[in-house]
Amino acid sequence: MENTYNYFTYRSGLFRKGFAYLDLTDSPYAVRIFEDAEILSHIRFFKSFNKADSPYTLVMCSVKKKDISPMNACMDKLKKTMLLTGHNDYLQEWNEVLSVFYNIKGEK
Repeated sequence: MENTYNYFTYRSGLFRKGFAYLDLTDSPYAVRIFEDAEILSHIRFFKSFNKADSPYTLVMCSVKKKDISPMNACMDKLKKTMLLTGHNDYLQEWNEVLSVFYNIKGEK
C-alpha cells in the first residue's frame, strides 16, 4: 500500500518537531504556503537534498510544537498544490524517498 502523505515527522528537541518533505527545486511552493499560514518565521530549515535527475528537493526543517497543526495543514496544501499544478509523479517520488529511508533504517 502506498503512503498518501507527503511528509514525515521526527523528534527534533524538547520543544520542536522535525518535518521532512519534498518541494520543487527551481520554484518552491512550500515557502509561499508557509507565508500564507503565517508560520514561516517559526520554521527552522536545516538541510536540503536533491538528485540530479529530479525536479524535487527533500527539505528538512523543524517547527515549534504549537505550530504542528498549522504545519500539517500546510503539508496537505502543498500536496494538493503539487498535484493540481501537474506534478503527477509527486507522491511516487515521495514514496521512493520513504523506501530509501526505511531501507537505511532497516524497517518496513
